[in-house]
Amino acid sequence: MPTSVAVIVLITPEYDQFIRNLRQEFIKTGIPDDKKYFTDEIVFANTTICRYVHKPSSEFLQKLKILRNRNMGNFMINDVSLVETNAGCHPSKTRIFDTYKFRQN
Repeated sequence: MPTSVAVIVLITPEYDQFIRNLRQEFIKTGIPDDKKYFTDEIVFANTTICRYVHKPSSEFLQKLKILRNRNMGNFMINDVSLVETNAGCHPSKTRIFDTYKFRQN
């Protein structure tokens, strides 16, 4: 990205549908989905790992190009929590409403 480096995770079509349904249920109960999404076509997760405070070196940008499409593997998510937090997810600013455990196959 022009101002940062992020790790982006793509998910299964089933999880994509789960998230879309969850957003709709929130809206039905009066919890607005007022976040602006990069795309409405696919659900993905991303984590910013670096924000630039000055123009990155060409060596750094070249290393990012090498790592750009690196597959980090698969993992199993066992549960998900509904939380309220600040942009930094600081523990003192985080409230966990509930945790949902996924069915294990």
